[in-house]
Amino acid sequence: MKASVLRTASRGMIIFLYFISRIIPLKWGYCLCGALGGITCNVMSGHRKTAMNNLEIAFGEGLSLPKRKEICRGMFGNMVKSLYEFLHFTRFSETDITSMVELDGSIIRKYTAGGRGVIVLTAHMGNWELLGARVVAEGFKLTVIGKNLRDVWLNRLMHRLRKSAGVENISKGKGIFNPVVEALQRNEIVGLLADQNAGSDGCFVDFFGKTASTFTGPAVFAAHTGAVILPAFCIRQKDNSHKVIFYDPIFPASPSNKETIYECAKEYTRCIERVVREYPEQWLWIHKRWKTQPDPENPEALVKCEERGERTCGEGSRNI
Repeated sequence: MKASVLRTASRGMIIFLYFISRIIPLKWGYCLCGALGGITCNVMSGHRKTAMNNLEIAFGEGLSLPKRKEICRGMFGNMVKSLYEFLHFTRFSETDITSMVELDGSIIRKYTAGGRGVIVLTAHMGNWELLGARVVAEGFKLTVIGKNLRDVWLNRLMHRLRKSAGVENISKGKGIFNPVVEALQRNEIVGLLADQNAGSDGCFVDFFGKTASTFTGPAVFAAHTGAVILPAFCIRQKDNSHKVIFYDPIFPASPSNKETIYECAKEYTRCIERVVREYPEQWLWIHKRWKTQPDPENPEALVKCEERGERTCGEGSRNI
């Protein structure tokens, strides 16, 4: 399917879900989302192919073709449900969010007690937007880094929905360093996703046994501010409620240099792999995670931290 047609179809589905979210109760909509997930899986052939290829890269012969198809269908179903929930944000109260998502706030408070803020590291897993809304409902100030969408209307809608949940959004780009550092210095929460291909700006770590270009922003911000990295994921339950699961915190390494940044990136990538292995149908397999690979002519290039962390990794990569 051509990109322009795909974008039009995606926008149409979002408008449809937005309309549905205004006229029927949330629980009734989940049944519709299940059907739409199956349709989306069939229609978005390019994304389906990418997901199936990624599942083969990750699990190899250890995962049968029928099982890969089952995970792929489940992923599309979860994606539509998560979008449907996100579109409800302007109607949700903090009480609604709290009742939907189980979260132990004492875990976060344990690390904000240090006064240096907390970096909540997550992935495109379960419903990551609900994770942010639930952190805010717990009483924390949250800032997230988000990539702007190409579709201007959808981008405005995304920002409006996040804002309605009390989430502060900073658009991804070169100007993010100071606002993030300042938020952490105010002992606030910063939410970062680190599960997608970082291109030529990434460092290369192992992910499911294959080298993957990985964002080092969480490691750089932690090293610069002393903030703890707390891996957290909002996992969908069978009844469509959610539970936030936390993994062991990652403390900023000292001294801060390219080796310690690299080791930190390895550690949180292992954490992401762990949760993806446990809930494979809830991770967004449609992203080309292993697209960028090390340049054979420069195999030693791992991390190049530049001034002030505006670019956190450097050269030595190629796209495949």
